[in-house]
Amino acid sequence: MKNIKSMVSIALLSFMAVSLIACGGGGSDGGLGLTPAPAPPPPFSSTDIGGTWALVDGSITGVTYGSVDISGTGSVTGGTWTMIGGSTGTYTGGTVSVSGEGAISGSVIASGPDTHTVQGGQMSLDKDLLVYAAVDTPGNAECGIAINATGSYATTDLQGTWRWGTPLAYGTFVVDGSGNVTSGTVTHIGVESGTITGGTFTITAQGTISGTFSTSEPVTYTLQSGRMNSAKNVAYLAITPPSNGGGLIAVKMNGSFTPGTDIAGTYKFASIVSNGVVAYGSIIIVSSSTITGGTSTEIGVGSGTFTGGTISISTQGVLTGSVSTSTGDVHVIGGGQLNSSKTVAFAVDVDTSANTELSVFVKTP
Repeated sequence: MKNIKSMVSIALLSFMAVSLIACGGGGSDGGLGLTPAPAPPPPFSSTDIGGTWALVDGSITGVTYGSVDISGTGSVTGGTWTMIGGSTGTYTGGTVSVSGEGAISGSVIASGPDTHTVQGGQMSLDKDLLVYAAVDTPGNAECGIAINATGSYATTDLQGTWRWGTPLAYGTFVVDGSGNVTSGTVTHIGVESGTITGGTFTITAQGTISGTFSTSEPVTYTLQSGRMNSAKNVAYLAITPPSNGGGLIAVKMNGSFTPGTDIAGTYKFASIVSNGVVAYGSIIIVSSSTITGGTSTEIGVGSGTFTGGTISISTQGVLTGSVSTSTGDVHVIGGGQLNSSKTVAFAVDVDTSANTELSVFVKTP
């Protein structure tokens, strides 16, 4: 019996030794032979900037629309631009990059020549939209939205209620399955409110939107350029009048939202103010809808921080609230909407000096 026990003991010790060798033995992992799990990849890749980005860009000089072609390595390879009521041209060069966290940097060269240098920008988590602030060669500040539309589109993608905003106004569109604008509202901040009385929108298979809509003022607006994102819940429109154009963002009201929770996060933004000032920065909102921090830079003016306030959403994703800054300004939101992907929002506000402002927010990872 003693010999049998010894043999069993030797066999067990041999098995344990072989197991330890097979697992790698000792080491800083406590001898378990386990390697740490690799870090998750960054949310964005440098190749995410590649594609044809349709854009609308506003500055004190007017509104420009067009598209810019960017290679998978970030080189600007072509594109065209049109300034409403003005000249046209092409994009001839430049380099644009996206960081692992979606931040946009670089510059685009337009015929003229005119170099547009990005001051602050962010790509959406859907990777089909980016918002940016930039400065051109003469020193004009710009605020823009660009959409990389992929997939196919149909007229029914226009159907629904859309909340929209410009630097001076906000409201709603109701569009039926045939693209007819059947109703809606318009509020020109500090001036008057009215209704949308009619109109028709069309959309190509590539997501390009055209058409007109009318208001009770009465004024009929013509779309000079429009584009829908691939998630089909955000669109931009470049419109006339005014003669030098206006930029409009629209977000479809679909999906359900949890107040507080769905608005929480860190957002990058770009804003254009009625007096022509362009701002960019970041804002932090916690689940109680309270603003706990962030920074804002007004190009050519100065910088500050967000010191408090709240931005809330309803169960339909409608934004309300106010934002306080270190410069003493309070911005009261009149109209706004979070998209159903819960990644992009806009807000139209009035500040303490009675300036009106359109801001587009993109959630960061």
